Amino acid sequence: MPNGVTWWPKLWNIIKTVLPGGGPKFDFSHAKNCIVVYNPQSSSPVTVSGDILALNSAHFQKMTQELSPIFREILAQPDECVMEKTALSTIEDIQTHENKAAVKQEIEYFRGILPTMDLTILRACFYLKKVNDENTRQRDVAQLKSQIVRNYGKRGANMANLCTANYFETWIIPLYKEIATTTADKMNAAGKFREIFNTIIEELPRTVFVSQTMSSADLQKQAIYKLEKIKSYGTAFLSIHALGKANVNKVRSVLPVIEQQFPDIAKNISEEGNRIIVQLQFQPLAQN
Repeated sequence: MPNGVTWWPKLWNIIKTVLPGGGPKFDFSHAKNCIVVYNPQSSSPVTVSGDILALNSAHFQKMTQELSPIFREILAQPDECVMEKTALSTIEDIQTHENKAAVKQEIEYFRGILPTMDLTILRACFYLKKVNDENTRQRDVAQLKSQIVRNYGKRGANMANLCTANYFETWIIPLYKEIATTTADKMNAAGKFREIFNTIIEELPRTVFVSQTMSSADLQKQAIYKLEKIKSYGTAFLSIHALGKANVNKVRSVLPVIEQQFPDIAKNISEEGNRIIVQLQFQPLAQN
């Protein structure tokens, strides 16, 4: 580690948490200068080139409150460190975003019902949605989403798509509330929710959500379109999710039309309270 640098021990305590094995095998003692950058495209949180240590702040977004005062201390000593403006501004932007009452409330709401990893992904997705909604930094949107996909794979990609399309507000939260009203025990309600949520995330490309603004004709059109695509790709099934009596009735009204158009399809219906999930699955063709 660099000697005589007041901010280094504080920074090292954060850096080592993302290094393999906690960082004991890494030797940064020869580093005399530190460059802090924001590069979501890089998979490495820390690199050393000669006597320069490069810290990629894109890998430390869950530690914004700890990093902000350290970065300010670093900036006060420019002979020892160079920081890209985007690194500090992104860290502070995330911190400001998560300090908003509405965002705090959403994060706390999901804290008790989502697994820790999904909550971490969701926080990143909330910030992605904020940048996307501002519609002023599309390059940042692409970089942030790329980072989520790189760090969390298909699950991260699907959660990001749900979040930016407002499905967490319009569908996921109402889903949990509906489950909670029909399940007396809170732990059982959370368990049921996680099971359905996991299915939605894993099967998102093969899922249709029925909303209040979607007519029966719109639902029929979207379901048939997706079923045709699914059949052409050789994929097995499509899931239709609906909340609320009116939406459940829409699903029931279009099922006969779907079954008539696709005679080789079988349906599996799961219904509880004002919630319905229909899985439509193509059957193997009979052999002559």
